[in-house]
Amino acid sequence: MTTLFARIRSQNRLLLPMIFMFFLICFCHSVLRNMKDSLVITSNVTGAEVIPFIQVWMMLPAALLGAAIFTRLLDHVSQEKMFYLVVGGFLAFFSLFVFVLYPLRDLLHPHATADYYLTVVPRRFHGFVEMLRNWSFSAFYVACELWAAMVTSLLFWGFANEITRIQDAKNCYGFFTMGGNFGATAAGLVPYTLSFASPESNLYLLMAVILVAGAGILWIYYWINKSYLAGEEYASLRQVGTKEDKAKLKLSFSEGLKQLGKSRYLVCIAVMVVGYNLVLNLGELLWKEQLREVYPDFHTYNTYLGYATTAVGLLSLVLAYSIPKMISGMGWTKTMLICPVVLLISGLGFFGFQCFRDYLPLSVATVTAIAIFCGTAMNTLGRATKHSVFDATKDMAYIPLDHDVKLKGKAAIDAVGSRFGRSGSAVIHQGLLMTFASISASAPVIGVVVIGIIVAWIYAGKSLGRQFHSLLAQKGEKLGDRDEKCEAPVSAKAAAA
Repeated sequence: MTTLFARIRSQNRLLLPMIFMFFLICFCHSVLRNMKDSLVITSNVTGAEVIPFIQVWMMLPAALLGAAIFTRLLDHVSQEKMFYLVVGGFLAFFSLFVFVLYPLRDLLHPHATADYYLTVVPRRFHGFVEMLRNWSFSAFYVACELWAAMVTSLLFWGFANEITRIQDAKNCYGFFTMGGNFGATAAGLVPYTLSFASPESNLYLLMAVILVAGAGILWIYYWINKSYLAGEEYASLRQVGTKEDKAKLKLSFSEGLKQLGKSRYLVCIAVMVVGYNLVLNLGELLWKEQLREVYPDFHTYNTYLGYATTAVGLLSLVLAYSIPKMISGMGWTKTMLICPVVLLISGLGFFGFQCFRDYLPLSVATVTAIAIFCGTAMNTLGRATKHSVFDATKDMAYIPLDHDVKLKGKAAIDAVGSRFGRSGSAVIHQGLLMTFASISASAPVIGVVVIGIIVAWIYAGKSLGRQFHSLLAQKGEKLGDRDEKCEAPVSAKAAAA
C-alpha cells in the first residue's frame, strides 16, 4: 500500500492535497447529515414523519433552483470561482443559523399557530405543520442536504474529473475515496468527543467545527490552484469558456434535463443515482423512526448516528483500499454493482423482519432492538459501499465525456437526480401515510418497491458498463480491467446526445 501510494504520488503531485480536501468535505458532510436528522426528528411531535414533507415541499424546489443557478453561473463564472462562491455561500448560511436563527428559535418559530393547526388538520398532515413550525430547522436540513449534492458531488468530483487522467483514475480515485472515508470516520467520533458539553452548547460546538473545516477546504482549494494548476494545461478552470466552446455544446438547465432523455449513457447514470437515493431513503425513514423511540433527545440521537457514521467510514476504508484490485480483478462493471447487490441482500433482511415482527414470540424491547439493528446494518452497508466503490466507479464514467457534458450533465444528474430520488421516496411515504395508519404499517409495500428499484438499478449498471468500455475504445483508451465487453462503438458526442 505504501509503495503504491508513493509511486502514484510521484506521478500525480495533486494526490495528497486532493485527499486532504476530500477528507474535510466528507467530514463536514457526515457531521451535517447527523446534525440535521437529529435536530429535525427530535424537535417535533411527529418524529421522522416530518422528513417526507421537508423533502417534497422544500428540498425538491431548493434542488431545482440550486441546479438551475449552478448551470447558469457556469456561463458567467469560471469553475475556480464557482467553488469559492458555493462553499462560501454554505458557510455563510451555517453562520447565520448558529449565530442568529437558532438562538432566536423560540421567537421566530410560530408555536401558537402550529399548535392550533394540529387540532384542526387531519393527523396525516401533522408532519407538514411541524415542518412550518420549525421552519429554521427545516431550512437547515435543506442546506445540509444540498452540501452533499453541490459540494461533494458537483464541485469536488467535477474538479477531480477535470484534473485526473483516465489512466490515473483507477488508483487516484481509490485514494480520494479513502480520504473521504477517513473524514466520515472522524466525523462519527465528534459527538462522543463533545459529550462533555451541555446539550444546549453541543450544537454550537458542532457548528464551530464545521466552520473551521469549511475554511480549511477553501484554503486547500486556493493553494492547489495557485501552486499546481497555474499552467496553460489547466487554463479552462479559470476561464468562463470561449464562444467556440459554447457554440459546440451550450446547455441550459432545461436543456440538460432534455439531454438525459436523449442520451442512453447519461440515463443509465441517472437511473443509478435516483435508484440509490430511493432505496436508502425508503428504508432509512423506518429505521430513524424506530431509533427515536430509544433515543428521544438531540444529543443521544446524534451520538448514535455518530457511531453508525464511524462504522460506515471504517468499512468504506476497507472497500476503498481494495478499489484498484477489484476493478482489475472483477472489472469496472461488477465493482460498480457491489452497492445494489449489498442493498438487495440487507434490504431483504430488514424488510422481511418488518413484515413478520408482529408474529415473533419476542418482547417489545427485543423487537425494537432487532429492528434498529437490521436498519443500522442496511444503512451502514449501503452507505459504505456507496461512498467507496459506487461513487468512485460512477464518477469515472464521466471522464471520457466532453468538458461541458461533464459539468452540466453531472449537474443535472447529481444535483437534481439525487434530489428526485429523495423527493420520490418522500412522495411514496406521504402516499402510504394516507393509506396506512403509520410508517411501520407500510413496510411490506415499501419492501416490494425497493426490490423493484434495485433490479432496475442493476440493469442500468450493466448497460452503462458496456457503453463505458465502448466509449473508451472509441477514444483509444483502456482501463485495464477484465470486463471490457462493449456495445456498438459510441463517440463522446453520441454519448452526450
